[in-house]
Amino acid sequence: MSYHVIDDYYRQEHFDFFRSQYTSPFYGLTWNLEIGRLREFCAENGYSSYLALCYYFTRAMAEVEDFRYRVRDESIVLYDELHPGATVRAPGGLFSFLYLRYQADVTGFMRDAEARKKAAEETASLTESDRQNYIFFTAVPGVQFTSFEHVRPASPVVAEPRVAFGRFFDEGGQTSVPVGILINHIFIDGSALGHLAERVEHWLNHPDEALPRASDPGSDS
Repeated sequence: MSYHVIDDYYRQEHFDFFRSQYTSPFYGLTWNLEIGRLREFCAENGYSSYLALCYYFTRAMAEVEDFRYRVRDESIVLYDELHPGATVRAPGGLFSFLYLRYQADVTGFMRDAEARKKAAEETASLTESDRQNYIFFTAVPGVQFTSFEHVRPASPVVAEPRVAFGRFFDEGGQTSVPVGILINHIFIDGSALGHLAERVEHWLNHPDEALPRASDPGSDS
């Protein structure tokens, strides 16, 4: 859980403004993402589309620095990495919290994630992690929503993004998924959201770039 305390945060004026002027400085955005190539990739490798979406969103967010800032012990800190947390089905129509460990190799990540997901689905558990460098994901696979309202944190400085995926749908020869995201304005402005959308679209269109290359350390060659 490596992070650095930031003494000269480049958005300090904006941070102070939103923290002091708003009791709930959160805002949301909903848009559709084309996922045809990602679904093909998951089918080719036997991966869960949900876990793959969590993986590539986490990877994309980590590439946009603004999504790695948090408030820790009243200081602004920048984390070196992000990890996905997700809700998964549990017995009795309930759900469990699932915390995953990000790794650059999508093969290793998915192998570990599938095992953790299977264990989490055996019993309902709402045990929370004390880490701050998670992104929280959930899915509403039965609804092709056009907007989504996340539950908002009580503290105005909580900065972990919340992301929801809806039902996949086909339109105009493409398969898409609705995405609803909640972020905190003390750290995230529209420009950062634009960069995130670009990185997410890149990874969903080129998911195989996260596969280990033959020359990578730890590869099978």
